[in-house]
Amino acid sequence: MMRPVIFDSNILIDHLNGVPEALTEISYYPKGSISVITWMELVTAFKAKREKGVMSQEDYDGSLAFLTAFDVIHIDDAIMDRAAEVRGHSLVLGGKKKLALPDAIIKATSEIQGLTLITRNTSDFDSSDVLVRVPYNAEVTHKALATVVNLFTPSADLVIKISMVALPPV
Repeated sequence: MMRPVIFDSNILIDHLNGVPEALTEISYYPKGSISVITWMELVTAFKAKREKGVMSQEDYDGSLAFLTAFDVIHIDDAIMDRAAEVRGHSLVLGGKKKLALPDAIIKATSEIQGLTLITRNTSDFDSSDVLVRVPYNAEVTHKALATVVNLFTPSADLVIKISMVALPPV
């Protein structure tokens, strides 16, 4: 049986943007979780897009419905304490990038709950950490017109390299 997981915002955003590898990854886990931070990041974006008129009410409702497929893990005292520890540690590491508080909370949630964090954010999360899974790497330019993807199955016994390139509109 696979370890329970928590999805980072970028995987869900990829899915909502039609990246097939994100749907494949999400489908591996019958019931995934998200941090309340991920929920807030996504719902904030949905509301802003709807308010600006770039997201229809139907798409907004569909995006909110999509989020109901995930258990939302709220911040408790143990997560708060661990997040402060993780963030504080990043502040004293000299030249290393400081971890933003939302990412520290997501990392702490993963650790406290014993969940594997599914992300492609390798600049903030160490892919060699046993509780971090980077299922694919996407390099997106021109608003998702070019994508280079490495896809790793959860069992890590198969690596598939996929390259997709679309030409920019004329």
